[in-house]
Amino acid sequence: MLRVRDSVRRYVDENIAFIHMPKCGGTSLKKALCQRYSPKRQTLLDSGASKRAADSRGVDLLEFRLDLLHYELQRGKASWLIAGHYPVRADTLESFGAQWMFMTVLRDPVDRWLSHYFYGRHKTDSPFHIDHDLATYANSEHARRMGSIYVRHLLTLPGKMECVSDLDVEAAIDVLSRFDLIGTVESMPTWIAQFESKTGQRLRVGQHNASPVSREDRLALVTPELREQVARLCEPDIKVYEAATRMVNRVR
Repeated sequence: MLRVRDSVRRYVDENIAFIHMPKCGGTSLKKALCQRYSPKRQTLLDSGASKRAADSRGVDLLEFRLDLLHYELQRGKASWLIAGHYPVRADTLESFGAQWMFMTVLRDPVDRWLSHYFYGRHKTDSPFHIDHDLATYANSEHARRMGSIYVRHLLTLPGKMECVSDLDVEAAIDVLSRFDLIGTVESMPTWIAQFESKTGQRLRVGQHNASPVSREDRLALVTPELREQVARLCEPDIKVYEAATRMVNRVR
């Protein structure tokens, strides 16, 4: 729970767009951020509903979510929170950066990829369910796309695009550098301290959306060889993550 002084909840004054990268601890942060805003001043993306809507219309999921984000950025009033698995582009920050603080958190890409797999594999009721065992899935095109999830969300690249280029990676890093607050799961206390410095509000972050697979079971399935294979799949996002780590270290 967030600390509340004298039983009076203080809200954040700034407009915040929290870009929640999948499986990067964002559910916990989102819940903490929601405690800093009036319930009437929050827009939280429903990931499952947005996917079903995009599928029913036959449109790309990230492009559909980008349209939703731009709509919400246009309609948001003072002291407003937008949070969810939204993508962005350079023009998103150029158009709305003066009115909104853009924030995100990244995670070691190999750990993120594995977490994404195990979560999707065991969530049988999810529209993002993964049917294949780990070894089979790691050789699929979808697995390759999951290795560039940061690049795709920072540039709103279409899902049918199988590979990303070095230029895409450079462009994604440039977009990331325009965010007001960047953090990593591995340095979460730094992110929280910077948030509190920027907003003047305390933030208490719990743990939510934990993996449905035990650490022991994950270790048994992820051999050193398979982890190396996943690292190769994640090469684009590793470059983005390393750049994010440098950005975090520069502002400490």
